Amino acid sequence: MMENNRRERLFQELDECLDLFHKKLHRQKQDASEQMGYGRLLLNTINSYAKLLDTEELELRVEKLESQIKDGVLIPNEGR
Repeated sequence: MMENNRRERLFQELDECLDLFHKKLHRQKQDASEQMGYGRLLLNTINSYAKLLDTEELELRVEKLESQIKDGVLIPNEGR
């Protein structure tokens, strides 16, 4: 449960970062280096978000497979 709370908090923080960096990237008055910096931050945030989503998806798949094994769907329970 605590792990899920931490993960949800990370998603919230990343959402806030995405919003902020997107706004900063599209501001009118900024030089090219500042714009590139915010672009890099935006890409890094998106990359972090994707890694969390991949991890979450893998964990859900593992849980599903474990449930199927436990229920005898993948491996019949007869031999145990």
